[in-house]
Amino acid sequence: MNSEDKNERIYAKKTKREELKSKGLFTCLWILFFLVIIMIFLIKREDIKSNLVSTHFFERVFGKTPTEISEKTEKTPQLDSENKTPKVAPSFERTQKGKGAKPSLIEIKPANSENTQKPENSPVAETGPAEPPVSRPVEETQISGAEEDYNPPKPEEEKNVRASATAISSSAKLCFVKIDSNGKVSRYSVTRTILKNDSPMTTSLNLLIEGPNSSEKAAGCQTLIPEGTKLLGATVKDGVAYLDFNERFMFNPLGMEGLLGQLSQIVYTATEFSTVDSVQFLIEGTKQNYLGLEGIWIGTPLTRESLK
Repeated sequence: MNSEDKNERIYAKKTKREELKSKGLFTCLWILFFLVIIMIFLIKREDIKSNLVSTHFFERVFGKTPTEISEKTEKTPQLDSENKTPKVAPSFERTQKGKGAKPSLIEIKPANSENTQKPENSPVAETGPAEPPVSRPVEETQISGAEEDYNPPKPEEEKNVRASATAISSSAKLCFVKIDSNGKVSRYSVTRTILKNDSPMTTSLNLLIEGPNSSEKAAGCQTLIPEGTKLLGATVKDGVAYLDFNERFMFNPLGMEGLLGQLSQIVYTATEFSTVDSVQFLIEGTKQNYLGLEGIWIGTPLTRESLK
Protein backbone atom coordinates (compact mmCIF):
# COMPACT_ATOMS: atom_id res chain seq x y z
CA MET A 1 0.00 0.00 0.00
CA ASN A 2 1.46 3.22 -1.12
CA SER A 3 1.46 6.47 0.82
CA GLU A 4 -1.33 8.00 -1.27
CA ASP A 5 -3.79 5.28 -0.25
CA LYS A 6 -2.86 5.73 3.39
CA ASN A 7 -3.46 9.45 3.20
CA GLU A 8 -6.82 8.93 1.55
CA ARG A 9 -7.89 6.50 4.28
CA ILE A 10 -6.75 8.89 7.02
CA TYR A 11 -8.59 11.77 5.36
CA ALA A 12 -11.74 9.65 5.00
CA LYS A 13 -11.63 8.70 8.70
CA LYS A 14 -11.23 12.33 9.74
CA THR A 15 -14.10 13.36 7.49
CA LYS A 16 -16.33 10.65 8.96
CA ARG A 17 -15.49 11.71 12.51
CA GLU A 18 -16.30 15.33 11.76
CA GLU A 19 -19.63 14.27 10.21
CA LEU A 20 -20.45 12.22 13.32
CA LYS A 21 -19.55 15.14 15.58
CA SER A 22 -21.68 17.56 13.60
CA LYS A 23 -24.59 15.09 13.62
CA GLY A 24 -24.21 14.62 17.39
CA LEU A 25 -24.14 18.35 17.99
CA PHE A 26 -27.18 18.82 15.75
CA THR A 27 -29.01 16.07 17.65
CA CYS A 28 -28.16 17.70 21.03
CA LEU A 29 -29.48 21.04 19.81
CA TRP A 30 -32.76 19.45 18.74
CA ILE A 31 -33.09 17.65 22.08
CA LEU A 32 -32.44 20.91 23.92
CA PHE A 33 -35.02 22.66 21.74
CA PHE A 34 -37.67 20.03 22.52
CA LEU A 35 -36.85 20.22 26.26
CA VAL A 36 -37.37 24.00 26.19
CA ILE A 37 -40.68 23.54 24.36
CA ILE A 38 -41.79 20.96 26.94
CA MET A 39 -40.81 23.25 29.86
CA ILE A 40 -42.71 26.16 28.35
CA PHE A 41 -45.71 23.89 27.84
CA LEU A 42 -45.58 22.67 31.46
CA ILE A 43 -45.34 26.24 32.78
CA LYS A 44 -48.04 27.66 30.52
CA ARG A 45 -50.27 24.59 30.33
CA GLU A 46 -53.14 26.22 32.22
CA ASP A 47 -53.09 29.25 29.92
CA ILE A 48 -52.86 26.99 26.88
CA LYS A 49 -55.81 24.91 28.08
CA SER A 50 -57.91 27.98 28.79
CA ASN A 51 -57.05 29.46 25.36
CA LEU A 52 -57.92 26.20 23.61
CA VAL A 53 -61.22 26.04 25.46
CA SER A 54 -62.07 29.71 24.81
CA THR A 55 -61.30 29.33 21.05
CA HIS A 56 -63.34 26.05 20.86
CA PHE A 57 -60.30 24.22 19.50
CA PHE A 58 -61.38 20.82 20.88
CA GLU A 59 -64.88 21.20 19.47
CA ARG A 60 -63.58 21.96 16.01
CA VAL A 61 -61.00 19.14 15.98
CA PHE A 62 -62.58 16.43 18.14
CA GLY A 63 -66.22 17.50 18.09
CA LYS A 64 -66.42 18.18 21.82
CA THR A 65 -64.30 19.41 24.73
CA PRO A 66 -62.96 16.66 27.03
CA THR A 67 -64.86 16.51 30.32
CA GLU A 68 -61.76 16.78 32.52
CA ILE A 69 -60.54 19.92 30.76
CA SER A 70 -63.94 21.64 30.80
CA GLU A 71 -64.50 20.95 34.54
CA LYS A 72 -61.03 22.14 35.45
CA THR A 73 -61.36 25.38 33.49
CA GLU A 74 -64.73 26.09 35.10
CA LYS A 75 -63.35 25.65 38.61
CA THR A 76 -60.16 27.65 37.98
CA PRO A 77 -60.79 31.40 37.39
CA GLN A 78 -58.89 33.01 34.56
CA LEU A 79 -55.97 35.10 35.77
CA ASP A 80 -54.71 38.26 34.23
CA SER A 81 -51.19 37.52 32.94
CA GLU A 82 -49.89 40.91 34.10
CA ASN A 83 -51.08 41.20 37.70
CA LYS A 84 -52.32 37.60 38.32
CA THR A 85 -55.77 38.76 39.47
CA PRO A 86 -59.04 37.09 38.44
CA LYS A 87 -60.56 38.66 35.35
CA VAL A 88 -64.01 40.18 35.66
CA ALA A 89 -66.68 38.51 33.55
CA PRO A 90 -67.21 40.42 30.29
CA SER A 91 -70.92 40.79 31.00
CA PHE A 92 -70.26 42.89 34.08
CA GLU A 93 -68.37 46.14 34.59
CA ARG A 94 -67.10 47.86 37.75
CA THR A 95 -68.38 51.31 38.51
CA GLN A 96 -67.96 53.65 41.42
CA LYS A 97 -71.04 55.28 42.79
CA GLY A 98 -71.10 59.01 43.44
CA LYS A 99 -68.39 61.58 43.89
CA GLY A 100 -65.90 60.90 46.64
CA ALA A 101 -66.75 57.17 46.84
CA LYS A 102 -63.93 55.13 48.29
CA PRO A 103 -62.09 52.88 45.81
CA SER A 104 -62.71 49.84 48.01
CA LEU A 105 -66.48 50.30 47.72
CA ILE A 106 -67.27 48.94 44.25
CA GLU A 107 -70.70 48.39 42.74
CA ILE A 108 -70.98 45.61 40.18
CA LYS A 109 -73.85 45.95 37.71
CA PRO A 110 -74.57 44.45 34.32
CA ALA A 111 -73.10 46.19 31.27
CA ASN A 112 -75.62 48.10 29.18
CA SER A 113 -77.89 48.23 32.21
CA GLU A 114 -79.40 51.60 31.56
CA ASN A 115 -82.90 52.06 32.96
CA THR A 116 -82.92 48.54 34.47
CA GLN A 117 -84.51 49.66 37.73
CA LYS A 118 -88.21 49.10 37.96
CA PRO A 119 -90.46 52.05 38.77
CA GLU A 120 -91.50 51.98 42.39
CA ASN A 121 -95.20 52.47 41.67
CA SER A 122 -95.45 50.11 38.67
CA PRO A 123 -98.84 48.32 38.82
CA VAL A 124 -97.67 45.33 36.73
CA ALA A 125 -94.81 43.14 37.86
CA GLU A 126 -92.39 42.25 35.09
CA THR A 127 -91.35 38.65 34.60
CA GLY A 128 -87.97 37.48 33.45
CA PRO A 129 -84.67 36.18 34.67
CA ALA A 130 -83.61 37.45 38.05
CA GLU A 131 -80.78 39.92 38.09
CA PRO A 132 -77.61 38.93 39.92
CA PRO A 133 -77.25 40.38 43.43
CA VAL A 134 -75.58 43.77 43.42
CA SER A 135 -73.36 44.88 46.29
CA ARG A 136 -74.00 48.53 47.01
CA PRO A 137 -71.58 50.65 49.05
CA VAL A 138 -72.69 52.48 52.10
CA GLU A 139 -73.01 56.10 51.09
CA GLU A 140 -71.14 58.51 53.35
CA THR A 141 -72.99 61.60 54.45
CA GLN A 142 -71.26 64.77 55.51
CA ILE A 143 -72.80 67.23 57.91
CA SER A 144 -72.00 70.80 57.14
CA GLY A 145 -70.91 73.11 59.90
CA ALA A 146 -74.00 75.29 59.41
CA GLU A 147 -76.28 72.39 60.43
CA GLU A 148 -74.41 71.60 63.66
CA ASP A 149 -75.71 73.10 66.85
CA TYR A 150 -73.21 75.32 68.63
CA ASN A 151 -73.33 75.07 72.39
CA PRO A 152 -71.35 77.87 74.01
CA PRO A 153 -69.51 76.88 77.18
CA LYS A 154 -71.36 77.56 80.38
CA PRO A 155 -69.90 79.82 83.06
CA GLU A 156 -69.34 76.79 85.29
CA GLU A 157 -67.31 75.08 82.53
CA GLU A 158 -65.18 78.20 82.03
CA LYS A 159 -64.45 78.26 85.75
CA ASN A 160 -63.43 74.58 85.66
CA VAL A 161 -61.07 75.24 82.74
CA ARG A 162 -59.48 78.16 84.55
CA ALA A 163 -59.20 76.09 87.73
CA SER A 164 -57.48 73.23 85.85
CA ALA A 165 -55.05 75.67 84.22
CA THR A 166 -54.29 77.15 87.62
CA ALA A 167 -53.83 73.70 89.11
CA ILE A 168 -50.89 72.88 86.80
CA SER A 169 -49.12 76.23 87.02
CA SER A 170 -47.94 78.59 89.74
CA SER A 171 -46.11 81.89 90.05
CA ALA A 172 -42.52 82.43 91.12
CA LYS A 173 -40.97 85.71 92.29
CA LEU A 174 -37.36 86.26 91.29
CA CYS A 175 -35.17 89.02 92.70
CA PHE A 176 -32.97 90.82 90.16
CA VAL A 177 -31.30 94.23 90.41
CA LYS A 178 -31.36 97.52 88.53
CA ILE A 179 -28.42 99.88 88.27
CA ASP A 180 -29.15 103.53 87.60
CA SER A 181 -26.96 106.06 85.80
CA ASN A 182 -25.22 106.97 89.07
CA GLY A 183 -24.23 103.35 89.72
CA LYS A 184 -26.76 102.83 92.51
CA VAL A 185 -27.90 99.21 92.85
CA SER A 186 -31.51 98.50 93.82
CA ARG A 187 -33.46 95.26 94.06
CA TYR A 188 -36.19 94.59 91.47
CA SER A 189 -38.58 91.61 91.73
CA VAL A 190 -40.29 89.99 88.75
CA THR A 191 -43.02 87.35 88.62
CA ARG A 192 -42.89 84.37 86.30
CA THR A 193 -45.35 81.55 85.65
CA ILE A 194 -43.89 78.06 86.15
CA LEU A 195 -45.26 74.54 86.13
CA LYS A 196 -46.10 73.14 89.53
CA ASN A 197 -43.61 70.57 90.83
CA ASP A 198 -42.33 69.08 94.06
CA SER A 199 -39.40 71.53 94.40
CA PRO A 200 -40.62 75.03 93.50
CA MET A 201 -37.85 76.79 95.44
CA THR A 202 -35.14 74.92 93.54
CA THR A 203 -36.88 75.80 90.27
CA SER A 204 -37.05 79.48 91.20
CA LEU A 205 -33.39 79.60 92.22
CA ASN A 206 -32.25 77.91 89.01
CA LEU A 207 -34.26 80.44 86.98
CA LEU A 208 -32.67 83.22 89.02
CA ILE A 209 -29.17 81.87 88.30
CA GLU A 210 -29.97 81.73 84.55
CA GLY A 211 -30.62 85.48 84.64
CA PRO A 212 -33.33 87.77 83.26
CA ASN A 213 -35.10 86.93 80.00
CA SER A 214 -35.30 89.25 77.00
CA SER A 215 -38.36 91.19 78.21
CA GLU A 216 -36.85 91.62 81.68
CA LYS A 217 -33.57 92.82 80.20
CA ALA A 218 -35.52 95.34 78.15
CA ALA A 219 -37.00 96.61 81.44
CA GLY A 220 -33.47 97.16 82.82
CA CYS A 221 -33.14 94.00 84.94
CA GLN A 222 -29.65 92.61 85.64
CA THR A 223 -28.11 89.92 87.82
CA LEU A 224 -25.01 90.10 90.02
CA ILE A 225 -24.71 86.34 90.49
CA PRO A 226 -21.34 85.24 89.00
CA GLU A 227 -21.47 83.46 85.66
CA GLY A 228 -20.95 79.72 86.00
CA THR A 229 -22.70 79.50 89.38
CA LYS A 230 -24.57 76.25 89.96
CA LEU A 231 -26.98 75.18 92.69
CA LEU A 232 -25.79 71.77 93.88
CA GLY A 233 -28.50 71.12 96.49
CA ALA A 234 -31.33 72.71 98.47
CA THR A 235 -33.07 71.58 101.65
CA VAL A 236 -35.33 73.34 104.15
CA LYS A 237 -35.34 72.57 107.87
CA ASP A 238 -36.98 74.57 110.67
CA GLY A 239 -37.40 77.62 108.43
CA VAL A 240 -33.75 77.58 107.27
CA ALA A 241 -32.96 76.91 103.59
CA TYR A 242 -29.60 75.18 103.25
CA LEU A 243 -28.36 76.10 99.76
CA ASP A 244 -25.22 74.44 98.39
CA PHE A 245 -23.37 76.23 95.55
CA ASN A 246 -20.23 75.44 93.60
CA GLU A 247 -16.96 77.35 94.12
CA ARG A 248 -17.78 79.83 91.36
CA PHE A 249 -20.25 81.46 93.76
CA MET A 250 -17.31 82.54 96.01
CA PHE A 251 -15.87 85.19 93.66
CA ASN A 252 -17.56 88.23 92.16
CA PRO A 253 -15.74 90.51 89.69
CA LEU A 254 -17.61 93.56 91.05
CA GLY A 255 -16.10 93.23 94.52
CA MET A 256 -17.93 93.92 97.78
CA GLU A 257 -20.99 95.47 96.15
CA GLY A 258 -21.31 92.53 93.76
CA LEU A 259 -21.05 89.99 96.63
CA LEU A 260 -23.73 91.79 98.65
CA GLY A 261 -25.94 91.94 95.57
CA GLN A 262 -25.70 88.24 94.79
CA LEU A 263 -26.41 87.29 98.42
CA SER A 264 -29.40 89.63 98.46
CA GLN A 265 -30.81 88.12 95.24
CA ILE A 266 -30.60 84.57 96.64
CA VAL A 267 -32.02 85.43 100.09
CA TYR A 268 -34.95 87.52 98.79
CA THR A 269 -35.90 84.86 96.22
CA ALA A 270 -35.73 81.96 98.72
CA THR A 271 -37.65 83.79 101.45
CA GLU A 272 -40.58 84.38 99.09
CA PHE A 273 -41.67 80.91 100.21
CA SER A 274 -43.59 80.74 103.46
CA THR A 275 -41.50 77.83 104.77
CA VAL A 276 -38.22 79.79 104.52
CA ASP A 277 -37.17 82.52 106.97
CA SER A 278 -33.39 82.54 106.39
CA VAL A 279 -30.68 81.06 104.17
CA GLN A 280 -27.56 79.15 105.19
CA PHE A 281 -25.00 79.26 102.38
CA LEU A 282 -22.80 76.21 101.71
CA ILE A 283 -19.92 75.92 99.25
CA GLU A 284 -19.35 72.45 97.79
CA GLY A 285 -21.26 70.95 100.72
CA THR A 286 -19.20 72.75 103.40
CA LYS A 287 -20.13 75.69 105.60
CA GLN A 288 -17.83 78.67 105.03
CA ASN A 289 -17.44 81.64 107.39
CA TYR A 290 -16.67 84.28 104.78
CA LEU A 291 -17.56 84.84 101.14
CA GLY A 292 -14.93 86.26 98.77
CA LEU A 293 -11.67 88.00 99.43
CA GLU A 294 -13.47 90.94 101.09
CA GLY A 295 -14.74 88.60 103.79
CA ILE A 296 -18.56 88.93 103.94
CA TRP A 297 -19.88 86.83 106.81
CA ILE A 298 -21.92 83.77 105.74
CA GLY A 299 -21.14 81.49 108.73
CA THR A 300 -24.73 81.80 110.05
CA PRO A 301 -28.14 81.92 108.29
CA LEU A 302 -28.81 85.26 106.59
CA THR A 303 -32.20 87.00 106.59
CA ARG A 304 -33.60 89.93 104.67
CA GLU A 305 -32.95 92.15 107.69
CA SER A 306 -29.26 91.23 107.79
CA LEU A 307 -28.81 92.34 104.14
CA LYS A 308 -30.54 95.75 104.34
